[in-house]
Amino acid sequence: MFSEDIPDESSLGLFLKSHLTLPKIKKFLDCWCLRNIGDSGIFLCYDSVNANCPAEGVFIAPEEPAEDNSRDNAARYDSVLNQVNADYAVRQSDGLPLTYLRSPGSGNGIDPASEILRFISEIKQLSETDGAQKDVKLCLLCDRGYLSENNLKELDSAGLEYIIMIRPSFRKYNELADAVIAKIRSYKNELRNSDYEDEDDDERYGLTADSELYDNGSACKAHIIWSARRYSAKRKRGAARIEEERAALDRFISENKDKALKESELKWVPAYFDLTVTEGNEASKTAEPKSRSAQTGTKTAAARTVTITGYADNEAGINCQYQKAGLTILVTRSAITVQEANDAFAKRDCVKKAFQALKSHYGMDRIGVTAEEAMHGKGLIWFVASILHALLFTGTEDLRSRDCKSYAVPALIDKMEAIKADLNSATGKRERRFKLTGQQQDILRLWQIDEAFIDDRIASISE
Repeated sequence: MFSEDIPDESSLGLFLKSHLTLPKIKKFLDCWCLRNIGDSGIFLCYDSVNANCPAEGVFIAPEEPAEDNSRDNAARYDSVLNQVNADYAVRQSDGLPLTYLRSPGSGNGIDPASEILRFISEIKQLSETDGAQKDVKLCLLCDRGYLSENNLKELDSAGLEYIIMIRPSFRKYNELADAVIAKIRSYKNELRNSDYEDEDDDERYGLTADSELYDNGSACKAHIIWSARRYSAKRKRGAARIEEERAALDRFISENKDKALKESELKWVPAYFDLTVTEGNEASKTAEPKSRSAQTGTKTAAARTVTITGYADNEAGINCQYQKAGLTILVTRSAITVQEANDAFAKRDCVKKAFQALKSHYGMDRIGVTAEEAMHGKGLIWFVASILHALLFTGTEDLRSRDCKSYAVPALIDKMEAIKADLNSATGKRERRFKLTGQQQDILRLWQIDEAFIDDRIASISE
């Protein structure tokens, strides 16, 4: 199942291509998500991962291939490969995957996110009309790559709560950051680290501000968080960007020496560089309407021009930019505290752990099929594998507390696969080869499985 190459003519290839049809897959996802979505206060973590697809028959893969970053690329594949994305929504409390979506690997993540949001919205409505489940409250946790006005509207119209990180290029980012950057690092704003995070030495501060992320949108809360650890990691990148801007300004001044420039031509200059200028010798003339109601005729007005003679760093402004390197801004619909937003968002990596397991142990780094129908079928198998992985992980938590290494899920599966049966030529029946080890018995005991049950299953194979 996890091979990089599954022949189409094999039983497994035919099963993937012909039996796992899209209607069956959709029916399974509807039923699975509806059964497990819960009834109140559920956090869903959303993210995507890509898988390499060298086959020409998988048409969902983009025509413009993405780079293949796998370590064994040189041995088997060209330097670039088509890729297919898998978008997962995972229940935060136990890492249980609830639904997934396949999409072209060249996408920016926003369109698939909209489809996932519509699906979750439909399941939420079905849950609320089901007599067994009422008042379904979902909160979606997303990284900044999924933030768009359309997605926010989808969330608002569906009544879904969310905790989303906004990217520095988002139009509200600098406005929110500038308003608090000078005062955020106060002892009154200090945050404790989430119990989930292994960052006891991190220093964090947070403030909350009212905001509106798009025109006429719902009011939301912006939680601005400054982290010393993030500052240390990102500060050099910010300094490099400022150096690039300084070099660009030097070139601009050199190329426009003694030239009269309109103020509009200087709008690109960052505010943390103070320009030294002299007034232009000749003011340029611009034609403007005499009045709003005038149909004909113009008047001339002098437009201020300047000549740049130099510039200086604005120390306070540049220090402010450096401090912004430590910021993370989370937005929420609900009026939770900045501490609650920080704690919840810290646990979003449950979906990344699911991807790590799929790519490291279950072959998701390569699709290994040659037809699009088989790609959808294998996508479902991977999704089921991620479900079983999550169940194994949560079910063996007590064992891992005693011995983390021996009872990690990959090691656990290896121990289970070591239970083998051989055919006894004298009796014509299969018999267990080895006695169960203590660790194997500990694992099986969690699911009320004993040696007698194992032997009974082996005997049934012989029949």
